[in-house]
Amino acid sequence: MPKPIPSYDDAELLERYQALIALRMKDLQRCKVQLAREAQRLSRKSAYFTISIVVLGAVVALRGTVEQLMVKAGAPLYLQMAPEVVFTFIGLAIAVTAGLDSAFKFGQRAIGLSELSGRCSALTMTYMSVADNPKTNADELWSAVEKLNRDLGGVYKDANKFRVDLTLGSAIDFSELLGRRNQLA
Repeated sequence: MPKPIPSYDDAELLERYQALIALRMKDLQRCKVQLAREAQRLSRKSAYFTISIVVLGAVVALRGTVEQLMVKAGAPLYLQMAPEVVFTFIGLAIAVTAGLDSAFKFGQRAIGLSELSGRCSALTMTYMSVADNPKTNADELWSAVEKLNRDLGGVYKDANKFRVDLTLGSAIDFSELLGRRNQLA
């Protein structure tokens, strides 16, 4: 025989919905921090790649000067070929570095994740104002819960576009809510 669905008064519903919003906002806060950290990491990586390309490119620009100095110094032929080999490897390093930066789009992903982290902050403020408003009734809170669930799902989905899985490391303790449910039932 199925267990009957308990009925709640408005105060109990408000408490339950506020608890749901608090749990979702805790998850939103965790997402914000995780996205901001990943954005920072990718931004640093992008900067390292860019600096490497610039520095190695400057070294390659010296190739002609080094070759002329070797010829004028009367270096043996095998030594005159050394700069060509060295600069070929430096050119290869530039190509690999630029290719990796282009393939993984560290800078673009960092910008996107930073914007997504900002969206999490804005959503937190929006839902805090709804949850903390004493004039909010149970129906309005339930609407807010549903909208927050959709918004949070959108954050998870958009994070995946930037190759970040927000489901990893989710440490929300639902026992708080389950404990309240058992108390209210």
